[in-house]
Amino acid sequence: MLGGRKTAKQDGIEAPLRDDLYSRMCSFPEGALFRQEDVVKNPSEARDFAALRDYDYVHVVDGFLTRIVETEYLRRIPSVDLLVQSYIKLRDIDIIETGDRSAYRLKLKQWAPIEGFRFYSSGDDEILSLSKIKIRFYNSPGWIRERTCAAELFRCFYDQPVKDADISLARAEHPAAIPLSSLQAAADFGLSVPLDDVPEGWQCPHQVSRKIIDHIANQEV
Repeated sequence: MLGGRKTAKQDGIEAPLRDDLYSRMCSFPEGALFRQEDVVKNPSEARDFAALRDYDYVHVVDGFLTRIVETEYLRRIPSVDLLVQSYIKLRDIDIIETGDRSAYRLKLKQWAPIEGFRFYSSGDDEILSLSKIKIRFYNSPGWIRERTCAAELFRCFYDQPVKDADISLARAEHPAAIPLSSLQAAADFGLSVPLDDVPEGWQCPHQVSRKIIDHIANQEV
């Protein structure tokens, strides 16, 4: 018996054409996005396919689906990273993770962000559903998606509440081991952002830069 997610059969749901349908779904790699018409060929298959929803595939966004991965021992949802890569290709967009996730990875935050997976995007605001996981994309200006080291470090402080940003600054020396020169580069990046390119409701990047500069000054005393 496979572990992980239940099959439709285990829940007493009959779908005689399930094996054929799942075999076709497996022609798509893990995390790939497809539509019902890419799998279903006739009304009988459509009935069974509907019965298999949330068992062998899940709805992600705007009519696009992704299959449940079935290995020798386990049935599971696909990798978030692979699903996101499929979404990027589908929408033909540029994305980058929000700074709170980068801060956790760089040890500037002790705990993973409770907001889950979030990305800045060159496309529209959109939310993907992967079973109980929500993956959020926010339309954003190009400066917040820059891929320099200074921009990434700046986002770490910019994408957090003021109190949390203060904690991250305190962790910059230990355990994150980030040199003051890198913090200064992050502050310089924030100061370079034109204020007329900051969306309404976003915090002022110059204020965040000044907070970083104040922290540097205190460390140098």
